[in-house]
Formats: sequence, structure tokens, C-alpha cells
Amino acid sequence: MTPIRFNPADSDLRCRFLLAALRSFDWKGQLVTFEHLLGSKLPLDTLGELLGADDGDVAAKLGGIAAESGSAWSEFAAQVRLQSISEDRGLSAFSKLEESCSGLLGQESYFWPLLRSYQCTAARMAGDIRSSGFYLREARRLVGLLENSMLQELCSSTIMLVEGCLARATGDFKSAMTAIQSSIRSSRDYQLAIEPIAHFELASLLWSSGLFEKALEQHQSDSGSNRFGRLLAPSWVLQSHLSAAKCAIDLANSSIATTELRTAEQLLRETSCLPEMLGGYYVMYSGELKILNGALDEGLQLLEEACQHFEKMDPPFHAGLLDAKISMAQHAITSRDYKKLLTVIHKLLDEAEQNGCLEARTRLLVVESALFVSENPPLRDAYQDLVTRMHLINNPALMLQALGNLFVYSLRYLDQPDQAFLMARLRRLQKVLDESCFQDLYEKYIEQRYSWAIENRLAEFLEAEESLLEDEETEPA
Repeated sequence: MTPIRFNPADSDLRCRFLLAALRSFDWKGQLVTFEHLLGSKLPLDTLGELLGADDGDVAAKLGGIAAESGSAWSEFAAQVRLQSISEDRGLSAFSKLEESCSGLLGQESYFWPLLRSYQCTAARMAGDIRSSGFYLREARRLVGLLENSMLQELCSSTIMLVEGCLARATGDFKSAMTAIQSSIRSSRDYQLAIEPIAHFELASLLWSSGLFEKALEQHQSDSGSNRFGRLLAPSWVLQSHLSAAKCAIDLANSSIATTELRTAEQLLRETSCLPEMLGGYYVMYSGELKILNGALDEGLQLLEEACQHFEKMDPPFHAGLLDAKISMAQHAITSRDYKKLLTVIHKLLDEAEQNGCLEARTRLLVVESALFVSENPPLRDAYQDLVTRMHLINNPALMLQALGNLFVYSLRYLDQPDQAFLMARLRRLQKVLDESCFQDLYEKYIEQRYSWAIENRLAEFLEAEESLLEDEETEPA
């Protein structure tokens, strides 16, 4: 077959509209654009039947489109079907579509690198980092088979974004920042519709880094999904408003959180075909806002409803379910009942391990570390147990926060070697965090909280740290 190609220098408005529509649910707009580009038509009912078809009928539907309207239309229809699959449905849905398209589309189709990108994201969301890396490598290989075109640029920008999200999931925030910013630059150069999605992921990375103010600013900027994103699928706009609300809640800004959640509620009410998980996050953040405003019982009831929402999804959305349970545990258990909270944390840790929810596991370990700066901290054995599990934290910003909690515990109850060890671990995080991000977090979680200790003992810690590092370097292999 002959793949669809556009010259990167072509300023034809129809091509740009197509690229703005490729990641949207604006099927009618895409159809009109392709009718102009291909000089033929595909009935809207035919596309509607494909979107509503069971997985087992997709191959026959695509084959019929190819026979009646041509191979270019079957390629178009395949990518529309691809976009209709929510990434929280798991890898099986994408595998079934791959089987349906394998005999219809050649390796030179832009459909394949986009499919691998979606599979990379779905595997990452399921906690399968190894498979996610495989799909990323395949996407890179397949995009190399495409001729230089706007669609190649769309695929390349998508792959860079997916790469950044995977780097974030593995804890390499410095590489994540580089890849996401590269995607933003590339998509901006060619006016690709993926640009606001990349800005959304940048905001998510900033939030994961503990930089809530910067994340909120990114969500509400002109380049973010809140505004420019209206050219895209409504799901991206909704996600941006929900994420902005979460940033505001974490900043204890009830006014902004209320405004963002009202907008999200309107989108949920007026828009169809939205990923089911987003409704659960709306309920969860509404509960957290209630708690922020002092309505604890109402907030906990909403968090319980969010748990039920995620659990009833098919398949259950374990990442969201754990998010809601963690929030509920943190607010439901009084600050004095540390033993009960520790028991709940360990139970949820087991659940996170069973379902591959790496981000939830990380947050739980940070919550556990906060117990060591409470009025009645756990005993030394519990501290030692947590230290041996710190490597499971896949977020360097939250690692810094957790190590900061253990560091102040060590200042109060442990000897200097333990203090020096924790300070060495803290400083090594510079390798995986952007420099400005590390400085902001170090000041927020270490210098401002523990300046009294740092001022008195920093020189001793640094001397001991250098000694530890020298011992490691001279240790025989």
C-alpha cells in the first residue's frame, strides 16, 4: 500500500487541521479533512460501526473499508480505532487491534509506531516497566521506517513524550524532563496537536517533583491543556482541570481547587466517551477538598465512593483504587494512632506489590517515613526495616522527602554514622533530578526544616560522607 504522506514544509491548512485532529475524538473533522486530501469519501456510518464493533469484528470491518474505499482509508480508520481505546483498559485491547491490522497495514504505516507508543503507556500504567521498555524500543525502530513527513514528526514527538513518561516512572526525572521538553519543542516547531499533551505531562512531572506551584502554573498556562487542549480530546482537558485541582489541594488553596473541580464537573456532565477512571478521580479530589475545608466525614464518604468506582471498573483500576485508599488512610486514622496506620500502610504495600502499582508503593513508603518525625516514632527496628526498603521508591523527589524524615529521626535518636549515611543518600539524588529542582526540594525539605541541625553539624556530615564514598571506591570488586 501507499502510505499517507505530508511534506513538513507544507503549510496547507487542511494538513494542519488533520494533525490537530489526529489525537482527538473529532471524527467528523478528520473525515472532512481526509475527504479533501484523498479526493474520496468514507461514510460516517461506516466509521461509527467500526468504533462500536466488538474486538473480534474489527478485522472484517477494516477489510471492508479497504475493499470499498481504499487502503488509505483503512489506515485512517485503524488509527481512529486506536485512539478510541483508553490506555487504562490494559494491553489486551491493543493486542487485539494489532491482530486485526497485521494483515492490512504495511510496516511503513504511521499506525504502528503510534500503536507501540500506546502499548508502552498501557504497560507502564500496569506497572510492567520491562514490557513498556520493549514497546518503546519497537516504536523507535518503526518510526525509522517512515519517510520524512509531518506524520513522522507526529510519531517522533509522541515517542519522545512516551520516553519521558517512562523515565519518570523509573525515577530518572532528569531524563524525563529532557525528553518531555524535546517533545514540546518538536511539536511546537510543526504545530502538532501533541504539544498541549506534552505540557500536561510536564506539569505532572513537576507535581511528582513536589513543585506544586510550578505544576499548577503549567496547567493554567496558555500552552497547557486547559485552553489550547480544547483542540484535542475532551479527556485531556478534563485531566488537566483535575490535576490543577489536585495541585491546589496540595497547596491548601481551596478557592482554586473549587473552581477547577466545577469545570471538571461540567465536562463530565456534558461530554461522552471519557475514560471511566477520570470520574473516580473527580470524586476522590472532591473528597480531599471537603476534608481541606474541614468536612472530614463528608470527605471520607466521597473517598469511599471513589474506591467503589475504581473497583467496579472492568478491569478494576488498581492505581486509582490505591490512590483513594491511601488518601482515606491518611485522613481517617488520627495522628496518635501510629501503630494502626503502620498496619494499614503495610497492608496497602502488599496490595501495591501484587498489582504493580509502583507510584502508590512510593507514596506509601513516604507516608511511613513521616511516622518517624511524629511525637511517638516507631522503634529502631522499624527504622532499619524501612531503610532497607528505601530503594523501592521510584520518585527521587519523594525519596528526598522520605530521607529527610529519616534524617531528622537520626539526628534525634541515632549516631553520627547513620546521619552521615542518610546525608550521602540525599546528596546523590542530584544525579537524577534537574539541578534547579534538586535545589528547590533540598531547601524545602532539608534546609528549611532542619536548619538547626545542618548549621551545627553539616561540616562533620560532609567529612564523614567523603570517607564513606572513599571506602566504597577502594573496595575490591
